[in-house]
Amino acid sequence: MIFYGLNSISRRFSTFFTVLMIVSNLSVADSPSPYTSTTSVFIPYANAGGNSDLTETPTINVGFNGSGKYTQIGMDTGSVGIVASADIFTPARGAKYLGPGQQYYSSSGIIEVGSWWSATQQFYDTHGNLIATANVPVLQVTSIQCATGARGCTPNNNPTGIALMGIGFARESPQQPRGTPNYNAFLNLQRILQNNILQPLPVNWCNGYVVRPDGVYLGLTAANTANAGFVKLLPWPAFTTPQLSEWMAAPMTIDANGTKGNGNVLMDTGVGDAFLTPPPGSNLGPLVTCPGTTLVQCVPPGKTIGVYLPDDTNPVAHYSYLVGDNSNPMHPDGTHVDSGSDIFFNTSRHVLGGINFIYDNTNGYIGYIWNGNSSSSVGFVTPATTQSATTLISSANPAMITNDVTFTAIVTGIDSSQTPTGGITFVIDGSQQYILLDDSGVATFSTSQLTAGKHTIVAKYSGDVTYVRSVSPTLIQKIGL
Repeated sequence: MIFYGLNSISRRFSTFFTVLMIVSNLSVADSPSPYTSTTSVFIPYANAGGNSDLTETPTINVGFNGSGKYTQIGMDTGSVGIVASADIFTPARGAKYLGPGQQYYSSSGIIEVGSWWSATQQFYDTHGNLIATANVPVLQVTSIQCATGARGCTPNNNPTGIALMGIGFARESPQQPRGTPNYNAFLNLQRILQNNILQPLPVNWCNGYVVRPDGVYLGLTAANTANAGFVKLLPWPAFTTPQLSEWMAAPMTIDANGTKGNGNVLMDTGVGDAFLTPPPGSNLGPLVTCPGTTLVQCVPPGKTIGVYLPDDTNPVAHYSYLVGDNSNPMHPDGTHVDSGSDIFFNTSRHVLGGINFIYDNTNGYIGYIWNGNSSSSVGFVTPATTQSATTLISSANPAMITNDVTFTAIVTGIDSSQTPTGGITFVIDGSQQYILLDDSGVATFSTSQLTAGKHTIVAKYSGDVTYVRSVSPTLIQKIGL
């Protein structure tokens, strides 16, 4: 994530039990899908026609407060929240002042300072047709500050031309305290175009998006997630609300010129350069000057970078590039090397040169689709294609108020030689608890906190590289009845 203005748009059994089981498939084209909604909207990038090589950050036509006017705003999956200078955004009459704020972009070190205001957003296609509306606050930027070690930052007390819309996840930090889901416009849609009329979201709407090189789908369906491989994200309870969940960053294994390590990956449409905090002992030197800067901290030509999603043991997706081989569409403009103990890789927007990516906020998944724009010699995505079944067991039903109740989820697959891996999300009256499967494909969760009455329990299997997701029907747990 980086600053862009308009001029540079750039995760115990008992003798009495209840058993429930169901089989369901993931989103391969010829199989049932977990996405029951058939409703989505596609918003083409305003600059798609001249940005096929992803030189610039993709832009969206965005209007504010129902003015009927719109401007191109960069769409950044590496941050959360809308920022705009006063020449782009003016609070509407009666808008609520939400206090001072700032937006920090770690890739550049730029800090945008200003005031948060209540606002509405309107999203238009390239012909000026209104496609969707949203309602999230906007940071009206009044000054720019530079963090220590900032790249290409110039302080400015009267900035203009600032316009960026962050739609990422897992971006909360002390420097970005409002980088939460309720500031993500694409997760807070109010109306979408259906049958040529703006209408409220359908009840089975799946909140999320599919980012492609030419535009973005809002709302997940079987069609726009076909042929995807999915990775379960871990929940982040500290930033989850009853209305919107938050999920931790996506996992990966990075191969830094032969040295591997596990960390987190960020698919970031806001930058052309990749940013790497490599595994200890990586042989990436001697570092060279980064493109367009005087910083001597980039990986030199001839080194190889490989990314495995979620890891190199059972990758759902993988791609690699030889630094200096610009014939590879997934090659970033440069690969910056940062210091730090946490292994991390920011892909740059050039990842879209081979992979479309999906964020499923409702269920907590990141997905990958091989889009065919790069040769299969540099990467792949493997959709899961084998059915799984999830069995949900209660240790006592009904149970006494004073008793512990243990819920056991057992995942089995058609291929008896392959034990399902991944995890189970136990959903108890809407609250979620994620538990990893053991070596037998079993996960358990015990609680003594259930009050007298009836409680609804569901077990959701995350899926893995072999097995598709499956979900148990609802179990009604009785306590003290």
